[in-house]
Amino acid sequence: MASTTLTVSYRPLRIGFCVNENNINEIILAAQINTILWGGIYNPIIPVGSNKRLSSALVKLFNVDFLYAVNETENLKQFIEKYEKGELPNLFHALIFQQDQRNYVRNGVLDISNIIDRYWDKEINSSRTSDFVLPKWEQTDPLDRLFNLEFGSFPSQYNSIYKYEEAYKIGLKARIVKIAPTAQIPVKLAHKTVPIVMTTDNLEVILNMRVVGRDGIFIGDHTKASDLMNYWNVRASGTHLSFVPVQYTERVVPYVKDYFEDIKQHTQNSPFYQGANIWYDPSLGEEIVKTVSANFLAQNEVRTHHRINSLTWEVQSDKPGIPTFENLSVLASVDKESSNSPSISFQLPQKPFNKNTYNNRQLLAFDFDPITQFEYIGYTLKLPDLTDLNEWYSRKITFNPDSLRLTNGKPTLIIQVHDQTEKVFPIRNQELILKLFERSGITAKSSQAGHITQRLIEQMGKLDNCRVFKITGVRKLMDQLSANTLTTRGNATRVIWDEDPVTHQSSFTKHERLFIQQRTQPNLTTSEVFDFLIEKNVFRVGLEPTCPNCNLSFWLAIKDARDEVQCEYCGYTFKIAMQLRGISDWKFRRSGLFGKDNNQEGALPVILTLMQLERRSSWDRFAFSTALKLDSTTLGIDCETDFAVIDSNSHNDQVNMAIGECKTRDEITDEDIHNLTLVKNALEAKGIKVHLLFAKAVAFTGAEIQRFKALRAKNIYPILFTDHDLEPDELYNYYRENRITLPAPYSSDFDSLAANSAHIYLQ
Repeated sequence: MASTTLTVSYRPLRIGFCVNENNINEIILAAQINTILWGGIYNPIIPVGSNKRLSSALVKLFNVDFLYAVNETENLKQFIEKYEKGELPNLFHALIFQQDQRNYVRNGVLDISNIIDRYWDKEINSSRTSDFVLPKWEQTDPLDRLFNLEFGSFPSQYNSIYKYEEAYKIGLKARIVKIAPTAQIPVKLAHKTVPIVMTTDNLEVILNMRVVGRDGIFIGDHTKASDLMNYWNVRASGTHLSFVPVQYTERVVPYVKDYFEDIKQHTQNSPFYQGANIWYDPSLGEEIVKTVSANFLAQNEVRTHHRINSLTWEVQSDKPGIPTFENLSVLASVDKESSNSPSISFQLPQKPFNKNTYNNRQLLAFDFDPITQFEYIGYTLKLPDLTDLNEWYSRKITFNPDSLRLTNGKPTLIIQVHDQTEKVFPIRNQELILKLFERSGITAKSSQAGHITQRLIEQMGKLDNCRVFKITGVRKLMDQLSANTLTTRGNATRVIWDEDPVTHQSSFTKHERLFIQQRTQPNLTTSEVFDFLIEKNVFRVGLEPTCPNCNLSFWLAIKDARDEVQCEYCGYTFKIAMQLRGISDWKFRRSGLFGKDNNQEGALPVILTLMQLERRSSWDRFAFSTALKLDSTTLGIDCETDFAVIDSNSHNDQVNMAIGECKTRDEITDEDIHNLTLVKNALEAKGIKVHLLFAKAVAFTGAEIQRFKALRAKNIYPILFTDHDLEPDELYNYYRENRITLPAPYSSDFDSLAANSAHIYLQ
């Protein structure tokens, strides 16, 4: 039984709270519900109405696990149902408040009861005081709406079996701090833990480098739904933020000044992030912003002004960090199922809170990420970040359409507190790639050439074992021998040595440092290469005896050799010992798929291309399929691609695919390029960035170069490989050795490979 290691973490579910557009009462209710949820401050509020782009952008940007309607209106219901058809699992709208037979409700997701219990057990029970406070104000206060978002407040309209406000006051020994109407906000609130801040307890948010260092204030109109929503969502992205109402600036001056002192202390060891940020809707006017901010900050203390409105969210590409508990590692066992597909079983680590009868069925998220995938080669749990495939991923990996989704490209299981073990099933690479084509309206299936190439790789053990085919002489040996042609060891090693009859230079010398298997001496020898080919059953050993009766020679496999043998032509039986004089009598011929007279359907240049892409791509997200037949009557597609490779770029969550043609010597035609361009267009229409790749085991012809330049004129930059690119163990070694400067000599993505190809071949 094999084993693997998973990096795992628990976290609260990230819930998108859907409200009707411009409905402030629903925004306040969303804030109140989030006050009782662990991680509630990080849950976005999503306005649903005329601006559908904004709503969809927020769902995608915050990578929410579920959507929740704070009000049961048809508008919100239809919006949520659109996502529950595949992108987001459906756990019904009773996810948060679940009603029992006594008309009491209990929370179905992680809530602050777990935080309160943990503090009581570890700290509060033995302490007289605590750092927790409960702000209180009159509902007639002009800033009532804002205080619900700024400090948090507990919902009172639900008949909850757990009394949250009472538990907060007693279980945390929280002191009540009153805010008098029209009076300034007490300064102490800037340094104490209020209910909404408590929801961050024990959670860490890893932010994008372009997102960190944005702590500051939001200047806005607290009577505008858009300002309240923008303030909440900027803070939900992991930014420490306080709202300054332009109409009541004087009420928050002491409080915000002390709040800024905390920011200064927080950033004093990070000079790059020092200073405060100011957020505001551009409709407010810069003069008003300057006037208001002058109450709190000197000019040199302002780091950046951020203008924010609905368009900001629609074009935003930097995803907010996901709030998680501590990262852990678990050891998992890898087994083979009856279908010969792998399964991964593991024990869930201890959860960062106590289980009890109230919370044992609450839902939480469990993110897991395999460190390596060597234990189940050909299968993957590193999935393209396409959330519309969530239901398909879930059915394949867990059999349950609602229990798994992606979080920034990592699988997330939706589990209950009482769960102890899990079992998941990696997806076969080719099945995943076929699904990506199907998603774009293209029917894909493995072609004859694809089957042959895949079997050749399996015969060698794995893709990396095929590096022996980088050796020029090995490919010449394969090319020279027909299915029934026999060779001797001496002749085979001479061909592998590949000496030029004119210059007497050997091509093998450039491969002497190639590593194909363990050896004691630094340089590889032709004899070792041939032994490796025999070991991998590329060549079969036998004899070529001559029948004394009919004088015809025939092949005799070593397994059939014995004292007396029978001629395969006339049936005459004779003793073979008289014809054996020494080791030179042993003969070799190609075996298995390598023995076919079809050039293995052009498999070798495909294999060489895949090896170079694997070495240069994100190794932990590399998945490939060999040749595929592609069809789509609607799109006018009827062609083949020699391979398909997906490489999910973790920097921007872009799913990249490379498709193309690999030839030994044949010409890459206009038709080849046209067909693959149609496929590229279809995939890119569905959000997958496609790179065309053309490879040959020899140099490109002038006509081919002109075709590639014509592609460049259409703003399509192909990746191009010849023998100079395919043969070296490390891509671009040829150019480094010849002091040729490339734009990206150590490229690790398809874009930089294309830039290098343009520099080498298309100048």
